[in-house]
Amino acid sequence: MTPARVPASSPASSPASSPGLLVVDTSVALKWFLEEEGTEAALRCLDAPLAAPALMAVEMANALWAATRRGRLDASDAEGIVAGFGAGPVRLHPEDDALRADALGLALRMGHPVYDCLYLALARRLGACVVTADARLARAADAVADMAGLVRTL
Repeated sequence: MTPARVPASSPASSPASSPGLLVVDTSVALKWFLEEEGTEAALRCLDAPLAAPALMAVEMANALWAATRRGRLDASDAEGIVAGFGAGPVRLHPEDDALRADALGLALRMGHPVYDCLYLALARRLGACVVTADARLARAADAVADMAGLVRTL
């Protein structure tokens, strides 16, 4: 199962309206496969170069498992998405010691989980912004002076 696409002529009101690299989190990637609020904006992100920490592959598998348990997705579709995720539009970056240390430092300052802060740390490393559907992550980042503006929500 591949992500659904919206026409390229869709209004550029999404976070992907700027041409630069985007670090997308699992809340965005999941919307490529499940029709829900924010799906069209998430699909428009596919027009930009995308990156994420390698952790995203595991988070996606878990989110797809949860979607199958809730009856939102067939198990065979979930398995197909997971099987092809690494070859998809998101370049997955391995987490190294420096990235984990930066994520931990951000988590301690923000009072937010390390696994979400990996996306922020990667965005800082790559000079990108994070796109998320997670309002809690966006609020936590905006509350820290040097993180303000790094996160955009769908």
